Amino acid sequence: MDRSLTGLAGLAALAVLVGRLGVVEALDGLVGSVKRRARGLTGGQLLVGLATAQLAGQATLAGLDRLRLDEAGGLLAGVPFAPSRTAARLACVRISGTGVCWP
Repeated sequence: MDRSLTGLAGLAALAVLVGRLGVVEALDGLVGSVKRRARGLTGGQLLVGLATAQLAGQATLAGLDRLRLDEAGGLLAGVPFAPSRTAARLACVRISGTGVCWP
């Protein structure tokens, strides 16, 4: 398998659009902080990564892991894809405000 090929070449156009419109920065200003450490993804990057995954045909958070395995597609994406467990944890903490995701 040639890792330099990808079926996700359209992500390059999306990355340019997201960058030119300042989508990540705008979302960062609206969402606020979603992490406790200085490294990792911002809230805007997380949301753009989730939206990009949906546009790439992924219907679940596990799709983020599939996209992370596509090295060429990952280089074309406008933001890095979060691991599915990280995305679930960050989304849950932000939505519930308690950090408790399920009963």
